[in-house]
Amino acid sequence: MRGSFARVGLLAAATWLLAGPAAAEPEVRVRTPIPGWVVAVEPPPPAATASESIELLLADTQLRIDADTTRRHHHRAYRLRDAQAVQEGSTIRVDVADDETLDLHYVRLVRDGASIDALGNRDRVRLLHREERLEEGVVDDRRSAVLLLEGVRVGDVLEYAFTIHTPLDARGGRHSSIDRVHEGPAIGHLRWSARWSEDAPVRTRLVQIPDAWVVATGPTELILEARDVPVAHTGGNTPGWYVGLPTVELSQYDSWSEVARWAAGTYGRVIGGPVPPEVPMDEIRAGASTEDRVLRALRYVQDDVRYLGIESGEGALVPRPPAVVARRRYGDCKDKAVLLTTLLRVLGVEADVALANALRGTVPDGSLPSLAVFDHVVVRAVVDGRTRWLDPTRTGARGTLDTLAPIGLRRVLVARPDVEALEDLPAATLALADHEVTERWDLNRTYARLELEVVSRGAYADILRPVYAARAPNHTPLLESLGYRAERQGEAEVEDDPIANELRVRERFHVPDFWRGGTRDVSPWSILDRIPAAPDAARPAAPFALIFPLHAHHHLRFDSAREWATEPVRETRSAGALRLDHRVEVDGRILDVDFVLTSTDDHVAADDVEAFREALEPLRTGATYQVIEFADSEARSTTTPREPAPPWLMPLCCGAPVGLILLVVGWRFGRQRWATRRRRAFLRSQRVVDGETPERPLDVKDRAAAEKALGTPRCCDRPVDTVEWSSARLGGERVTIGAWTCPVCGERRRRFFRVADEG
Repeated sequence: MRGSFARVGLLAAATWLLAGPAAAEPEVRVRTPIPGWVVAVEPPPPAATASESIELLLADTQLRIDADTTRRHHHRAYRLRDAQAVQEGSTIRVDVADDETLDLHYVRLVRDGASIDALGNRDRVRLLHREERLEEGVVDDRRSAVLLLEGVRVGDVLEYAFTIHTPLDARGGRHSSIDRVHEGPAIGHLRWSARWSEDAPVRTRLVQIPDAWVVATGPTELILEARDVPVAHTGGNTPGWYVGLPTVELSQYDSWSEVARWAAGTYGRVIGGPVPPEVPMDEIRAGASTEDRVLRALRYVQDDVRYLGIESGEGALVPRPPAVVARRRYGDCKDKAVLLTTLLRVLGVEADVALANALRGTVPDGSLPSLAVFDHVVVRAVVDGRTRWLDPTRTGARGTLDTLAPIGLRRVLVARPDVEALEDLPAATLALADHEVTERWDLNRTYARLELEVVSRGAYADILRPVYAARAPNHTPLLESLGYRAERQGEAEVEDDPIANELRVRERFHVPDFWRGGTRDVSPWSILDRIPAAPDAARPAAPFALIFPLHAHHHLRFDSAREWATEPVRETRSAGALRLDHRVEVDGRILDVDFVLTSTDDHVAADDVEAFREALEPLRTGATYQVIEFADSEARSTTTPREPAPPWLMPLCCGAPVGLILLVVGWRFGRQRWATRRRRAFLRSQRVVDGETPERPLDVKDRAAAEKALGTPRCCDRPVDTVEWSSARLGGERVTIGAWTCPVCGERRRRFFRVADEG
């Protein structure tokens, strides 16, 4: 169920689907006179310079609200400044519902001061049917009246006017609307007005109207007007409930109780009656408990009755009877809610439908009582004394009534005649992480072994369940994107627990190159993916949206051949309503690294966005970890490398008996030399100089002092030009690391510093 508003668009190119047979079609009339109640508004002249390819000169909208009909008059004018504008702006499209009437008054081109009639006759206006949301399961019976203009040139001004007549009988006999007055491009002259009669007063609410606009109000009218209106946008990533653009609400409802009574009457006329024969009621009644029977009814409506929205005219507001829905085996949210409510009442469960706003997740504070604020319908049921909120459109949802994914709504209107106000739903919480990742690394071999386990719960499990049913999970591309050369070992194991609504995936990999130069930056990717990008500094003042509820857990376990030289860490970082908990535990050769990301609200207040932006980078930095192998490569090796044969060994082997004597002597000498080198390597591994290992970092004042202390490193008697600097948390403190690769032997070397100003 969605509000019915006229939408006007300019199309460059489109694929059109001709309308098939329908019970009703909108009436389209051309060259009708402009209604007498319309105030004439002249477009301003084009500007000498403009930044937009299509320069919007005039956007004039006028409403007339009568007892049984709402009329919307639109007057538009824009200049086509270049060839791309001609391509995009030479088609006029007006969307109209099947119970509405369209009057297309005129279309003209203004060229060199002369006006050219571009409308033609009725035959030139094609009435087409576009199903733009069919893949989403939504059938919109709105038609598009399309006019393809001829002979349009660069520099032309296109001007047209039309009026749409909307009956109010299927809308409770009262007008209610939410108009976004301005969004997008700059406008030379913007005007929006509404008029109504004294006998049918209209309540008004203005939201985010700029101070520079002229606002005129009276007992029977509202007028907004502005000139040289700049581009309007919210900056993106605002919470759904936030109204960030100039908006006007109109309503002839005085209270939410009036809206609830209309909904109770409209839905009450179709709820109830005998159970349709297509419903497997015996299977539903076979449930062992009331909760089990409710879940069986819910599963039937969710899974066996497919979602297909009918969002136009009367079908956008009035539900179909349960018998029709069960026979067709499809319906939109209204139809499925009515069917589920009927079945629950037959089972003796108290149940009612409730109107909701799925797009915004709530009814924004201060909203006028109105039908236009709602676009979704859910079911309220009282099961064993507890109120449950059920969404019959969630195909494939699993779990008990306690483990069902939250329906994502914060405020609804229950359709009962005794309801006086909106009802707030309890805030959703996640006791367990809805996305939990565990990486178990075995570093005891020449290659690393990884067991990756991903547990999805609630909404995540509902989303991934059909995906994995169609295609087996494979995280190899993800690991490769993280820099691992991963070799998958066998197929993924998938465990589905529909009662707990938990989906567990387990995969195993060989990773030959885990150690790259003795270090590895490990990334809790499931955490980083859910930390938002920082808001732009130039973003308009507006709240910043966050995922809520949010509970993500990423655990990394490393089993090494040697004991880890680090200490336990417990750290918490925050940015606005985001909280990151970081924990490191060490048990000999086992290193456990945990990251938990949670949120306490769905937004950051507008006044706090700047502080949030500054705190995001430290939060993101805290969601990283570096594991380091010991610096000396010979000490790192699990086996001692064989010494290459001396170059003089082969000639001696081929020599005379005297050569044999020399061979024995040489062998003894070579063996002694080899043993000496082993002994020296062992001593080097035990003799630690400050800065050579992470356990013995060199204390310096700051980063500049670290660079000065390191100087220009040398290896194999050659200077090294490039030093890579990074930092890691070791032993509960930050360590700065300078690393370089020898250009001769290719050995990776590092020096470790404890920098005072990093705390």
